[in-house]
Amino acid sequence: MDNYYSDTAYRFNPKQHYNQGHKVDSVITTELIKANSQGGLPPAWLEYDKRLPLHGGEGDRDATPEDLTTEDLQTLPMRLDHEILRGVSYGEASWLYAFGTLAYAIGKVGTIGLAICSVIVFFIAAAHGAAIEATPIILTIVGIPAALWGAGKAALHLGSNFIFNAMRPYFDLNRRTGMVTIYKGKGQVRAQVPFAEMAAELSIIRNHQGFVTAYSLWLRQTVKPHEDIALSRLYGAVGSQQEALRLWDCLHTYMDINQPLPDLPMLEAFRHLDPTTAAYDQKTRRPPRRWRDLSEEEFRAKAEAINTEQQQRFAQA
Repeated sequence: MDNYYSDTAYRFNPKQHYNQGHKVDSVITTELIKANSQGGLPPAWLEYDKRLPLHGGEGDRDATPEDLTTEDLQTLPMRLDHEILRGVSYGEASWLYAFGTLAYAIGKVGTIGLAICSVIVFFIAAAHGAAIEATPIILTIVGIPAALWGAGKAALHLGSNFIFNAMRPYFDLNRRTGMVTIYKGKGQVRAQVPFAEMAAELSIIRNHQGFVTAYSLWLRQTVKPHEDIALSRLYGAVGSQQEALRLWDCLHTYMDINQPLPDLPMLEAFRHLDPTTAAYDQKTRRPPRRWRDLSEEEFRAKAEAINTEQQQRFAQA
């Protein structure tokens, strides 16, 4: 195990004071602390269509060391395994991806929120004999965010080939070395920063009316030159504070080699390749195919149970 991890690998120490002197630069931004693992598993990584590895372990098999030595794997624009979580840059397609994800997130939240309000307004209007007059107004109010939601989804779907071909590595979270590597251009290294020097910052995204529509999670270097990365390039849009807290807890656990890998379906095929995780799984007798042997119905039920429990627990954090 000692030969596997680099001397720079991150080992969380609860007695150490991290991010000393670091200050956020906005009133809508909060610093998230480094803490002992709470078992956070963000919901987007518990979806059924994301249950299998992005690479390696094809055909529902365990990954092997040979899966991780090919040139293609080292330069993949996105990588999710026991060594590296890689965020992506969308190059010339950045504008399309940014529009699609932002429109999708704002439109979805707005549609659901306004739909609930509109139902209440409709019944109030109906009680006063004004249901017919209120209906077109309500449909317009709900229709605007619904159209935005649809436009965002269509942009991501119809432009998927353009977006995929423009993808480039943006950053690596390297569990094995404890380093955060930031790229530029077509994969040239711009900077390398120890994960211990990075602070997590959670920012609120509001619409023009002041309503919270989404959250943005960043890692920012606590010392000069203050490099930063947007974790949305790894995970996607974050729709709630508890989801952001679950994501940060999961990523912090991933980087801490004192802890086993987070129990995510997409990482299951790699667990035996990480020494800390392999030792933990052997000690706890974790089934090596806990996720992969579930039927679709069983998988969705298990994911729903985890989401329900963690929504409540992290909402109180």
